[in-house]
Amino acid sequence: DVGATVSPQTPVFVMVAKAVEIHVTVDEARIGQVRAGMSTDISVPAFPSRTFKGKVATVAPLGDARAHTFDVKVLAEDPDRSLQPGMFAQVNIVVATKSNAVLVPTAAIVQQGNASRVFVIVNGKATPKTVKVGIADAQNSEITEGVAAGDQVVTVGQNVLRDGQAVQVSTPGAGGT
Repeated sequence: DVGATVSPQTPVFVMVAKAVEIHVTVDEARIGQVRAGMSTDISVPAFPSRTFKGKVATVAPLGDARAHTFDVKVLAEDPDRSLQPGMFAQVNIVVATKSNAVLVPTAAIVQQGNASRVFVIVNGKATPKTVKVGIADAQNSEITEGVAAGDQVVTVGQNVLRDGQAVQVSTPGAGGT
């Protein structure tokens, strides 16, 4: 109130931010792909069916020397203010997009020496194909060379397959796995 006496310990006002800041730790190997202005997809357990959009605001110029990580600040687009400070969030930073990319499950790729290979099914038999991997995440990998859209790729048991070995195709939900 006007004319009230306050001491240095008396709070005069409380500041509230309009946007929730999300701090993400990015490892040293991937920090070169992250820049301010990049789009993000944010999910929180409190709203499992909703994905929030956001933008990378800043990338720390100095990393943690022991952990080899960098702090990245993301600002969420949250017009109805559903996100609250202290919530756990999973943030996916979109580092690149490609249309018409050929994707295979990352688990389908077998490393043999310096080569990446997948097994494709040709006439009921496993045939190894050397592939060149592009953009990858934990679930899918882009294949830039070696297989084409529509090729049947072995996704289970590929680590023990040999060239020419017979394979059986199973469909999930039809008694297969």
